[in-house]
Amino acid sequence: MSVCDIVIPVYHQPELTRDCVASILRTTRIPVTLIIVDNASDAATKAVIRGFSPNEFVKIEVIENAENLGFGKAVNQGLRRGSSPFALILNNDTFFTEKCLEIMLGIARRHPDIGLVNPESSNFGVRPAPGETADDVARKLAPLAESCVEFGNCIGFAMLVKREVMDKIGYLDEAFGLAYFEDTDFSMRAKAAGYRCTKACGAYVYHHEHK
Repeated sequence: MSVCDIVIPVYHQPELTRDCVASILRTTRIPVTLIIVDNASDAATKAVIRGFSPNEFVKIEVIENAENLGFGKAVNQGLRRGSSPFALILNNDTFFTEKCLEIMLGIARRHPDIGLVNPESSNFGVRPAPGETADDVARKLAPLAESCVEFGNCIGFAMLVKREVMDKIGYLDEAFGLAYFEDTDFSMRAKAAGYRCTKACGAYVYHHEHK
């Protein structure tokens, strides 16, 4: 059974999408279901998506939309398709490193009141130094695997959510349109329901941002 659903909405960006999924396939060693929601991408991106192959840990499902429904609606499609106890909402311009998902899951499991988890990331100013790779950064952060810090709200570029949170407060609010602020609103609703938003200090996901 899948431990976590990974939901990736995609709108164009074939190279970044390829790199993102390749990083998941390379680093993930727990059973997950990767749910790719294609928001009517161009032919090049569709070809990349259709070319992905699952492995022993990563099952792949694809939802193809006839039009661009935007971030919130696409994510909700993926969340509703999944049934795992956790879901990771992930942008397609991100890059996984070793054990990042396992570390995030560990934080969520050890703290019943944590509902949402971000990884450490370039989003928060932690970037590879010249000559370093994202994996090098992850190895430096590995000793912090059991540490987390509380956030005012989590960001949807790589946001782990407990299924129980969705059962209590629902999914992303689709009233925000194509993109932006769904994650802030979701975080606020989760906190109102008694959950904490945190960052897993030892997990690292590189985010290209604004792609």
